[in-house]
This record gives sequence, structure tokens and C-alpha cells, in this order.
Amino acid sequence: RGASVVNWQLIEGERAMGLTVLRADAGIDTGDILARDTLPVGPDEDYGSVQARMNARFPTMLLAVLSALREGRTVGERQDLSIGRTWPRRRPEDGLIDWSAAPARRLHDFVRALARPCPGAFCAHHEERLTVWRTRVIEERGEFAAPGTVTGFHDGAPCVAAREGTVALIEADGPTLRAGDVLGGVR
Repeated sequence: RGASVVNWQLIEGERAMGLTVLRADAGIDTGDILARDTLPVGPDEDYGSVQARMNARFPTMLLAVLSALREGRTVGERQDLSIGRTWPRRRPEDGLIDWSAAPARRLHDFVRALARPCPGAFCAHHEERLTVWRTRVIEERGEFAAPGTVTGFHDGAPCVAAREGTVALIEADGPTLRAGDVLGGVR
């Protein structure tokens, strides 16, 4: 429930997402469930691909609900509001990567949750903004350098140390990185 649900579920590493047609009520996503489906999500799928698959499924669900409503067949299923989560809205500035805050897999999930068409995850290198669009987890365990340090390259992509493990920056816009560079916050 709430704003930015797809982003948050990807950040949290969810492997499936619910797609639901709800009856509007006074709450935020609290109305009766008129139709539901589950969408499996791969560990490297990003926001754009998940949203595109959801957008492809939703019209069929909505048309089936509208048809059932016209025929008087659908009454809805009350939600159990004690289960599930309500997510807060995300803002572009929430995309700042804190390399020391999380292990490699969590940082990878963070980046894929903010991929296009979202504003992207970002950090800085020498006062220049580096927007990271796509990563790959290279090592999930171990400490290789201080978090945010470029430890080397994997298939031409810079690898950056997380709190634990490393990620390769497969697609990023910004300054050229070299081994030993340290990435940080944006002022």
C-alpha cells in the first residue's frame, strides 16, 4: 500500500509482487480487492522491466473486473489491513547511495529499484554526480576495501566495495572511475 510500492519492493529484494484492482475508498489502497495476480520478479530485474510487465497485465485484469461489475457478479473481498505494509513516498533525493550502509546485494536491489524511468541511484566522485543505472553483484561476502572504494574492474566495469561484498557498475553516467577512487555523498 502507499506510494512508490514497486520501488520499495525492489529495494527490499522481494521476489514477487502483487498486482491488485481495488475498490476506491477513503484510505490509501485499503478498499476491497476486486482482482489480484502475482508477478514473479527476477533478482536482476529493474524498475522499468517490472513496471512494463505490470502495465501489460493490468488492462486485462481491469476489463475482467469491469465486465463482472456490469453483470453484477463481483462484490469484492475485504482486505485484512493488519497484514501487509504501507510504503512512504520516495523523492529523487532518496536515491543517494550510501556504500557503507548495506551489503552488495542490498545496494544492487537499491540501484535496480531506481533504474529508468526513475531518476536513478547516485553518489559523487570529486564533487561530480555519478548516476548508477545498473549493477551486478560480484562478491556477496567479505570486505575488500573501505565502502565506496573502486577495487578494480570486472569485464570493463568498475567494481565498488560495499559494507560487505562488491558490485560492478554495469551502467553509469558521470566521471570516469579508476581503481582506488572513493565514491561518496553529493553536496
